Amino acid sequence: MSKGKMLISIISVLLLLGLSGFIGYSLGQKQTTIVLNDKKAHIDELTEHEKMLNEKIDTATSAHNELVDEVNAAYDEMSEYEEATGDLDEVVAKKTKQENKITKLKDRNDELQTKIDSKKKELASLTGTIKQVQAKPITLPGGNFTVGKDLPEGRYKISTTASSMNYFVNDGEVNIILGTESGFAEPTYTLDLYKGDKIEQGSSVTYTKI
Repeated sequence: MSKGKMLISIISVLLLLGLSGFIGYSLGQKQTTIVLNDKKAHIDELTEHEKMLNEKIDTATSAHNELVDEVNAAYDEMSEYEEATGDLDEVVAKKTKQENKITKLKDRNDELQTKIDSKKKELASLTGTIKQVQAKPITLPGGNFTVGKDLPEGRYKISTTASSMNYFVNDGEVNIILGTESGFAEPTYTLDLYKGDKIEQGSSVTYTKI
């Protein structure tokens, strides 16, 4: 084989290897973005449900307060009837009518309070679910990422399965070697990440919120 043909063969092999690596990296990035988007969509859906429950509880509480005012007004009116002079039968009839009204208002108040308690339990359960979803560890592959877009801001403990790798935040604001290699790399590291922070990591990193 001539030197020219050998050189062409070597260049072709290098180009194929480079293209394969680029395609693999692109697929990894796309898969990570899909997982993160699904998780964000799930949290947004739960947060919207939580907002609706809060609005229902506020409405029910307002109606409850109005019922309390009606009950107090009914008591005041009944007291006025008792104090007024006039036909005793009329006073007794009015008193009985007011007592019936108070009983009905109390029944309505009990029903409303039951609904409020039920919504509060549902809200507490939903809040717990949201916290569990947000606290679930997130793993990002090697590459560059932005906090607030690829990862929610917060305080994290980070770790990796790589023996050692470089980890940077904001071009050196955080600059560590993370890995499992004893005596050389940090096995875990705790840091605060804020919206807009730029992350550069040499390998896959798992982020656990604390």
